[in-house]
Amino acid sequence: MPRKTGTRSPAPPKRYSGRRKVSIYPDELPVAWQEGLVRASRGLPGGGIVITPKILKRTREKLCQLAWSCREAGLPITLSEHSVDRFQAAVSERSRLGKNGLRWATVRATIEELHRFARFLELDQSLVQFLAGRRAILESRERCQKALKHFELARTGNTTNRVLDMADGLLDGLVAVDCPLKRHRIRNAACILGVYPIAPLRNASAYLVLGKNLFWVHDEWVIDMKIQKTQSRNPHHLVLPLAFDHGKFIDAILVGDGPETMLAERRAQAMSVRRPLFVLPNGAPVAESYIPRIFKTLTENSFTTTRTMLHTNEAIEHGSEGTQYSMISCHQRGREIEKKYQLDTLARTAVMRRQSAGRSRRARYLAHEYGSDVSGTQIAK
Repeated sequence: MPRKTGTRSPAPPKRYSGRRKVSIYPDELPVAWQEGLVRASRGLPGGGIVITPKILKRTREKLCQLAWSCREAGLPITLSEHSVDRFQAAVSERSRLGKNGLRWATVRATIEELHRFARFLELDQSLVQFLAGRRAILESRERCQKALKHFELARTGNTTNRVLDMADGLLDGLVAVDCPLKRHRIRNAACILGVYPIAPLRNASAYLVLGKNLFWVHDEWVIDMKIQKTQSRNPHHLVLPLAFDHGKFIDAILVGDGPETMLAERRAQAMSVRRPLFVLPNGAPVAESYIPRIFKTLTENSFTTTRTMLHTNEAIEHGSEGTQYSMISCHQRGREIEKKYQLDTLARTAVMRRQSAGRSRRARYLAHEYGSDVSGTQIAK
């Protein structure tokens, strides 16, 4: 039986058949908190700030988790230094037990929401200052902990150009494949590697449909779509032309095993029927998880690393102009995002520099130990 609620709360949570494990329901929160959430949901300011719908949902969830932590300890549900300390310890422990280990970004985000809500309710200034100080400490720890995506890229050594080379290799190798079903899957895989590294769409936007968000305009393919970020009120309009070196992968899918002379006709037909870019060999549309899954299988990196790869490559090769280009391709805006990716690039560059220095040291060691030069050529004694 669905759980009945007494009063309506903003952004009602998704209902599950079981009981929440580390959270209570919003209508079980203290009345003052519920009233504050309702005011925020109506766009009313508090403490000189306005909480957007996207942030409000996160804030509400953190308050429900904090309240659960208080209830589990047999304490009154309050926002205090003691309750925050206990809640932070619990969040840190859950993060530590996760598959990626303790992520300070997760803990920082939790305290950030509590700090924002304390300001919104205009709670005691000493508590607000305590939360601000705690947030600053966690932000410092977060900066020191290299983002997980950098770990992934450092592990595989992938760059945008390397992934694009993989795509070219798959397409060039089709002539040696006898099975038509396998050729179809290889074309799909080559297109995923050949398009998304320079058009790093988020998972929710990656499903391309010809004639809907992918068009043939002035002799080139153009991605034209509204990017709706999670619960954002104003979607971002992305228009991204694809140069021939990337559009050729789309053409390869449309032509298939047919003659090149049919390409123009098949482009027009695909757009008229709004064909999904990726279909299975039997013509059925692929699942939305297909693109991230194939990308991860081929590169050993998650689909979300495409933005990091593009930012890193462009910043290293073209400086601030490269960062600006990457932000356009990644449908990102704002000085804070630009600054973040500049710091990410420095971190990635540092990893690459350390790896290069390590290789050089090992090569010198081998040359000394075995009497070889760095290329492995035996040195005459």
